[in-house]
Amino acid sequence: MNLAQLITLHGRYRAHHPAIVERDRSFTFRQLDRYVAGHAVALMRQGVGRGDVVGVCLQDHAEFIASLFAILRIGGIFLLMDWRWTEAEQRRTAEVFQPKLILAEPGRRGASPWRGRPLRRSVRARQPHRSRAR
Repeated sequence: MNLAQLITLHGRYRAHHPAIVERDRSFTFRQLDRYVAGHAVALMRQGVGRGDVVGVCLQDHAEFIASLFAILRIGGIFLLMDWRWTEAEQRRTAEVFQPKLILAEPGRRGASPWRGRPLRRSVRARQPHRSRAR
């Protein structure tokens, strides 16, 4: 059993218990499980599968946590990329780890539309920068 499967179990047996509490909002295990499932499907539709690396460049909010669980649910590997890093730092990290996709905050330069169901805000997915042959 991986960590993402625990969300499913809690979604069944502790459906109405709080899973995430964030400032002025909270999400039950059922809500989190549904979001994670939908987010996992959206990742798979974008070509992410078992063993693929996904960059996560999100601020600290509920969608960040849910994104990590969605990546784990499909057997992916998350690569944490601090949203405060410069574009050059993010590019270097992407060149080293070669993520299949990078999840970023809306409005980040180079981000493409994210089609997952957001809990609160839209999360954007973008193709990572690839190093150029010299």
